[in-house]
This record gives sequence, C-alpha cells and structure tokens, in this order.
Amino acid sequence: KNYGTKVTVTSFMVKAMSLALNEHPKINSKFGPGDANPPYYTVVGSHNISIAIDTDYGLVVPNIKDCANLSVIEIQNEIMRLAKDAKANKLKVNDIMGGTITLSNIGVIGTKDPRPIPFGGQSVIGASGR
Repeated sequence: KNYGTKVTVTSFMVKAMSLALNEHPKINSKFGPGDANPPYYTVVGSHNISIAIDTDYGLVVPNIKDCANLSVIEIQNEIMRLAKDAKANKLKVNDIMGGTITLSNIGVIGTKDPRPIPFGGQSVIGASGR
C-alpha cells in the first residue's frame, strides 16, 4: 500500500518462480518443433513468465518480461497492465510472445478438476488453487 499498489498472491508467485529459476535454470526452457527427432529443448536466459487471464474473449497468456530484474511491485503493475489490456482485447503480439513458463491462479475461477496445459512450447505450467 505504501507504493500505491495492492500486491496480489500472483505477483509473489511470479517472483518466487523467477527466484527458483535462478537455482534451476533448465526449467526455463522451450521445446523445439514437435516433429524434431530427437526432441530438443533450449534453455532461455530471460525469465518471461506468462500468466493465464480469463477474459470475455477466452483465455489469454501474456507474459511479464525479465522478471528476474523486476521487484514484486513492478511485477504487480505489469500484471495489472496486462489484465487491463487483455480484458479490453488490446494485447499486443509482444505481450503474448516469448513466455517461458506459465502460472495460473485457478483458485479465482473455482475449478475443482484443473488440467493446465503448457502454452506454446513451454516446458512448465504451474497452477495454484484453493
């Protein structure tokens, strides 16, 4: 509150994931084409953490770029911007592209049987709930 922003659990989850990626960088990877033989993945240096946002237009997964270099308050401000743009159907391609891991707070939609699916070649999706 001292910074004019109410910080949510999701912001702390994003920052915690970024800190964990410092310890386990191989998790921050993207898979190559599905027809590659053998399959391969590429470790990505930047922590671009996607967040799932439910809108009237469907589920979107924009990402917060370079989370390792952002404070929790900066992450919260970016989440608020992305959510506002998502709900107005005004996300840009750059907001969607480049994510390395997705986090979903499924508790807000009240599902009892979640089945999260990694987005766009990402190797990990994390979900929290009630």
